[in-house]
Amino acid sequence: MLYYFREFLTLRYWIKDRDTYYIVSRDISDPVKPSSSKYPRGMNGPCGYVFFPDLDGSIKLTYVVNVDLKIPFVPQKVINSALNDVIHDFHLALRTRVDNYVVNKHRQGG
Repeated sequence: MLYYFREFLTLRYWIKDRDTYYIVSRDISDPVKPSSSKYPRGMNGPCGYVFFPDLDGSIKLTYVVNVDLKIPFVPQKVINSALNDVIHDFHLALRTRVDNYVVNKHRQGG
């Protein structure tokens, strides 16, 4: 059976080093939160974001993804292609959200 939804149990940590922010995460297991019988549990290997200032004043984002969606009988190449689209859409949504935040913050005088 092919499932469309996955559950993930993720530990996330962030730190700032000078002008650079690191957000890192990976999957964990915890006996208090066992896998659901309703959805398969996907696995996140080490992954994360790095935000850093560029010389032109913009903020650069590097995103490293390492995920196993546990989809049997689907070639990894197909999954990777679909993930590229998801990541692209995520970045567009993130940019819109950040732009709106900046505009609103500017309007408030902050």
